[in-house]
Amino acid sequence: MTQEPPRDGPGPETDATALYLEYKPFLLYLAGKKFHIPAPDAEGVVHDVFVSYLEQRTRIRTLRPWLIWATVHASQDYWRRRRGTEPFSSEQEDRPDEATVRQTARIEESFSVREVFGHVRTRCRELLIHRFLEGFTIAEIAAQQSITAKYAKKLVFGCVTKLRRLYRKGTKVL
Repeated sequence: MTQEPPRDGPGPETDATALYLEYKPFLLYLAGKKFHIPAPDAEGVVHDVFVSYLEQRTRIRTLRPWLIWATVHASQDYWRRRRGTEPFSSEQEDRPDEATVRQTARIEESFSVREVFGHVRTRCRELLIHRFLEGFTIAEIAAQQSITAKYAKKLVFGCVTKLRRLYRKGTKVL
């Protein structure tokens, strides 16, 4: 008859809640401070370790080393699953990055220009669109409108001047 080796940890009859409360602070420290897992996620890691303990407790000979080992591996698995993602710090949440600021400024300006475009004559709007958005030259605009190049240049310049004046006057949407 073989005798079972003595166990360092408690047997299966020990209260699991008491064990959880006893080891939880240490395991949270291990997961949170040593592996830099955010507090809510560290709680989940520790909870998963204890669930695993409850499933395997009859095979565990030394409790504390097993819990440490299981927490280390669960913490490594946590980061393995989140590889490529980065948690936000409170500083990052408060300040948008430069690309976002530039893009927001372009969108606001785009809305403002659209609003100003609504306040100019149709012919003026068409001339500005041809010149600046479609890339037509003054000569091409003149040929299309059946006017001289000098007059086309004068019209485009006048429309740009009017557009700037309206924009500066405060016809901005945003």
